[in-house]
Amino acid sequence: FASSIKFSPDGSQVAAARANYTVKIWETETGKEINNFKENLKIFYETHDWRRDEVFFSPNGQIVGVFRKPYYTYPKNDDIENQGKLELWEVSSGNSLPVSKEMTNGVEDISFHPQDSVLAVLRPGNLIQLWNLSSGKLEKTIKPVLDNVNGIQFNRDGKLLFAMNYNEVKILRTRSGRQIGSTNISLLPQHSIDFSADGKTLILQSDNKFAFLNFNLESLLKRSCEITRDYLKNNPTVREQDKHICD
Repeated sequence: FASSIKFSPDGSQVAAARANYTVKIWETETGKEINNFKENLKIFYETHDWRRDEVFFSPNGQIVGVFRKPYYTYPKNDDIENQGKLELWEVSSGNSLPVSKEMTNGVEDISFHPQDSVLAVLRPGNLIQLWNLSSGKLEKTIKPVLDNVNGIQFNRDGKLLFAMNYNEVKILRTRSGRQIGSTNISLLPQHSIDFSADGKTLILQSDNKFAFLNFNLESLLKRSCEITRDYLKNNPTVREQDKHICD
């Protein structure tokens, strides 16, 4: 049986991660099998089925991967060999991407940059690493001011990176890693974070709840100006050029 299925970005293919540690890809229209990958990932505690498999495509549909994570991290230790793992293949050739163990071991969550060949990897210690898939090199490490980070997600243009824990979401600039905002939300436990197709709604999912956060910048700016317009115009400490931001 399949533990995870996912359509390619253009909908022409569908991939499934199977319980026998294979990944299959079919043409959506014809049902013809395109490729069949054998996973090389091994987790010590897999005999207890303490894991979940997620299959995914890169935004351009040229890479397919499997992210495997134990359901439980007990016993807790520093042995990343038995923590979450990641494996990537080229869809066209079926070849496994030549990436380092430093990138693929000890993985807690991932997010593809929507425009560049960059993969964000969440690692133990609340570290977010940005890896260049073309060169296989680590480009940047970001450490958000947030404990127990359990999910990350780029926004639709890749300029922002979101990091969440059980009750808070931090908004970071991808280029600098600087935090530009945050929002509190109680949705214990959170399992996934994603954006709507138009990039205007942030979606958080737990076992039995969904939360939809408005991320329409025009709407948010309008609302902010409704709240701050009088303050900006009438506060003597505000610079003259800033008094008319909301005009």
